[in-house]
Amino acid sequence: MSKIPIIDLFAGPGGLGEGFTRAGFDIKLSIERDAQAHETLLFRSFTRLLRISKFGKTNLHRYFDDAQDNQDQAFLNLINKHPVEYEEASNEAWLAELGGADFPNSKISDRIDVALDGAKEWVLIGGPPCQAYSLAGRARMKGTIPDFENDHRHFLYKQYLRIVADHSPTIFVMENVKGILSANVKKIDIFKQILADLHEPGKATDISVRPKTSNAIYDLYPVVEPVRKNSAGGYAPSDFLTRAEDFGVPQKRHRVFIIGIKRSSKIKMQHLVPATENKVSVSDV
Repeated sequence: MSKIPIIDLFAGPGGLGEGFTRAGFDIKLSIERDAQAHETLLFRSFTRLLRISKFGKTNLHRYFDDAQDNQDQAFLNLINKHPVEYEEASNEAWLAELGGADFPNSKISDRIDVALDGAKEWVLIGGPPCQAYSLAGRARMKGTIPDFENDHRHFLYKQYLRIVADHSPTIFVMENVKGILSANVKKIDIFKQILADLHEPGKATDISVRPKTSNAIYDLYPVVEPVRKNSAGGYAPSDFLTRAEDFGVPQKRHRVFIIGIKRSSKIKMQHLVPATENKVSVSDV
């Protein structure tokens, strides 16, 4: 059985993608604008490919030994030994800015088409920049309302939305910090707007580059099924918050996840079930 393709947007250094690859998915393209984060993204892609190759394990051990003396030279040696894998990794990890002047939407979409190579069933993942949603970020900008209100990062999710509309993934996973649940800009409840837009992305986006965007409808789910749904039978914004400590992780790391499943796919959501036993502590580990 072939692996399911992944496109990773706002990839950062690749944490979300790393989890998906370990779960058996195949990242075809990762897009990140920050140069330092991209270096890590590229390195992770390269080493994943080496682990698949026949000699990768031995060479990776040698690399980590050599890197203690000269990391740059050790990396060059690794590239020289595996130029094919490095070229493949370079094609997968793309240093590009979604919505940036040098990367028009048509260029991004063309690159996604090439990466998918005609695949019909695939998954889109990623988390639009969270500085404008984070509680810490909002605290720093307290008292600078005009600057905060006009921060373009509030609406970078529309780039994610456009790609959903134009490319119609079977499933998408959008991740963000919990501050997004309470973010308001110009009297707009950001999270509720995002949910409404993701439900019918073809109708919501105004930056499509396709002659005809998808009219697909997506059913939206949290990772964890709440104990009770709201009075309308749907999900409340707080239902989309996942707490790492509920799943055996000794860390209070809380993140918002929206799972979107194309209604026409007939795929059924299978929620994670929190651990019923006591929380795992750092001392336990």
